[in-house]
Amino acid sequence: MESGNTECQVIKINDIQYDLDVPESTFTIDLPEGLTWKKVNEVYNPQQTGVTASTSEEVARMFFEACNKEDWVTVGKLYPVVMQSSQAGMIKEMLGGLTINSLGKSFKSGEYPGEFVPYEIRFKSGEIKKMNLALRNDNKEGKWYIDGGF
Repeated sequence: MESGNTECQVIKINDIQYDLDVPESTFTIDLPEGLTWKKVNEVYNPQQTGVTASTSEEVARMFFEACNKEDWVTVGKLYPVVMQSSQAGMIKEMLGGLTINSLGKSFKSGEYPGEFVPYEIRFKSGEIKKMNLALRNDNKEGKWYIDGGF
């Protein structure tokens, strides 16, 4: 790193070791009160989450229609990471009763293994949101999940 006209050493690495067993206790975290840590296979449990559908557009429609009907079981299957979070109540309030203005044709982009479905929705408040819903089914079960875009 340079500071003015002087070089300053920030880090010196003498040895790098790969594939070492690291005890789980090394990565302990003190979570805020009321939060719990879940392993990814507890959140994305294929017996309880994800859906099988032929296209990402079908899944996007299923998701938005479930939000409209406040069918949180279906929403939780498609978007478990959000619906199992501490923000689930706020998300339900925001998404409940929304209406679909339009859903577009899915497309792929860059290195992302899933697909994007363009959408325009109207929240109960009247606010309109236009974005791309990210969906993926690159798991061994081939189940679709919402990955982002909200």
